[in-house]
Amino acid sequence: MVGTGREQTKDGFELQIGTNHAGHALLSLLLMPQLRAAARVQGASGSAARDDGPDVRVVTVSSLAHEQGHIHHDDPHFLAPDSYQPWKAYSQSKLSNLLFARELQRRLDSSSESDSEIRSWSCHPGVVATELDRNLPYINWARPLLYLFIGLFLKTPTEGAQTSLYLCTAPKVEVAPTAGGYYSDCVTKASPNPEANDLESA
Repeated sequence: MVGTGREQTKDGFELQIGTNHAGHALLSLLLMPQLRAAARVQGASGSAARDDGPDVRVVTVSSLAHEQGHIHHDDPHFLAPDSYQPWKAYSQSKLSNLLFARELQRRLDSSSESDSEIRSWSCHPGVVATELDRNLPYINWARPLLYLFIGLFLKTPTEGAQTSLYLCTAPKVEVAPTAGGYYSDCVTKASPNPEANDLESA
């Protein structure tokens, strides 16, 4: 979600990082026992989706917006007066997605044997024709005009789902070597944002 004015979740998170990052990260972490169990079952039964061992995946949807992102460690919820800007908060939340996927993979790599069969990635779905921008103040009157000019360049929701689906279903041999990485248009990409590779921040 993209917000306008500063709001917060009931847990006190700035709304965009709470919605776009914290909730997804928490869900992934809460599912880890089930993901580990799935890896063990696949390994024990030989019923893995691929012939080369257990294959369990976590795909976190980030955004190209992470390239402008910065983690505001001293004030991630923009509590300081006049510090909140919608795009700044959004791009921080999307950088957080990418860093979470990277750090999750690092922890999986250094953990137990069943964890080594769980892999994590982040991805940019593209600029998709959805109502992501529905909270922006201009959108009610400007959407028809805006889409007249940029609509031809937007992906449909089906097209926007392709990179996520690729990471979920591609043969293990294709994607396993890039675990922890970031994808766009179904290929791995290096981020131009130095913070995307800041393991301490992750």
